[in-house]
Amino acid sequence: MFENFERSQIDGDGCRINVIHGGTGPAVLLLHGYPQNHVEWHKVAPRLATRFSVVCPDLRGYGDSEKPPSTNDDLSTYCKKTSARDQMAVMRQLGHHQFHLVGHDRGVRVGLRLALDYPDSVLSFTNLDVMPSMEAFENMDASLAYSWFHWLLMRHHPLPETIFSANPKLFWTSFSKTGRQFPIVSRTAYKEYFRCFSTLKPSRYVCDYRSVH
Repeated sequence: MFENFERSQIDGDGCRINVIHGGTGPAVLLLHGYPQNHVEWHKVAPRLATRFSVVCPDLRGYGDSEKPPSTNDDLSTYCKKTSARDQMAVMRQLGHHQFHLVGHDRGVRVGLRLALDYPDSVLSFTNLDVMPSMEAFENMDASLAYSWFHWLLMRHHPLPETIFSANPKLFWTSFSKTGRQFPIVSRTAYKEYFRCFSTLKPSRYVCDYRSVH
């Protein structure tokens, strides 16, 4: 995967960010969703790289990026503003002061914060699949609550940490849609997702969901 791309460890906002980058042309930043990492883009990035300088980071707490400690009382380490600062630092250090931005799932929420905080740097923002959180919660019905159960579960410290620590594979294979091996997800990508997911301390990805701003 990612043939002819480079891998770098770049300083974000007090956190080392793992980044895959390659191609030439206008810069485009691709932000992955949960519970994936940069590998999510392995079929897309090479095609874009024929026309763009493509940057695929692992968000803080995901993949091979650093996973700084956090507490249930202070979730700022994993808030979207902090993660957006990571990505702005990455792009600047790669020499991209203006760029196009594409986000999926969690990447949309970080991307929206990035676009709001750095409007002179973000040339365009493509939201692949996410509706505004407040709109969703204000109009939530039983069907949406069922499909978003993990949002509600992760609010209740220390229940989710206890469950995921005991058996991370159960969460991945039973709860996660990605973990159910959709045909479009290659086995190589699946193995990489699970490798990174299994090394996460549960509090890291729980804090990502608890910190919504």
